[in-house]
Amino acid sequence: MTETVVEVWPAQTVVEIEDASGGRAVEFGVQAVEIVSVGQLVLGGGGSGVTDHGALTGLGDDDHTQYLTNARGDARYDATGTASSGMSAHLAAPDPHPQYLLPAEAASTYAPLAHSHAITDVTGLTAALAGKSDTGHSHSDATTGASGFMSATDKTKINGIASGATANSADATLLARGNHTGTQAAATISDFSEAVDDRVAALLVAGSNITLTYNDAGNTLTIAAAGGGGSGLTHKQVMRRARYFQ
Repeated sequence: MTETVVEVWPAQTVVEIEDASGGRAVEFGVQAVEIVSVGQLVLGGGGSGVTDHGALTGLGDDDHTQYLTNARGDARYDATGTASSGMSAHLAAPDPHPQYLLPAEAASTYAPLAHSHAITDVTGLTAALAGKSDTGHSHSDATTGASGFMSATDKTKINGIASGATANSADATLLARGNHTGTQAAATISDFSEAVDDRVAALLVAGSNITLTYNDAGNTLTIAAAGGGGSGLTHKQVMRRARYFQ
């Protein structure tokens, strides 16, 4: 080994020991230094050097507090095996976390996601459904005085109406007689007989020695011939003869 003796300010001798491989073994000293000599290691005022590590003084001192001693390790960490036994006890406990629900506790407190209820479990549901119709029910056919379903007969009538049948016709067009076809009984036409009587009376013209007397109130038409002695004809007789000659 070699030694390097340096001098520091304030005056202090620092020895740096270096082995043959260049590794540093011990270093003492602070602040700025000045190398003054290099030579053989001499300790103790020129006596023999210490060659046995066990002979060094202060080996039991706690000079490096950044490292764990047994006391500091025990204070900071569990002893070997303590953590394992504690974890085993934790796992073996029936309910190590009481803030959470066990399956049995959850089942007794809450209903499963898929579940059912009786109708009586829901407040007011029975009363709310009492006025509702059953899923299978029927209605009477509609009439002129009551609502209901359309009857088959009515449906047939509606289906028989052409699409857009009256979409472009005004009421005046629909009511005009000239736009109607087919026949109609005379008895269903208001004042039809009176109109015919007046029309026939207007058509007849008395000839020579003939007199025509039309009784509008009595609905008669009398035809008289001067000097002939024949009786007069009624309106119905005239109409029958008129149809005969047609």
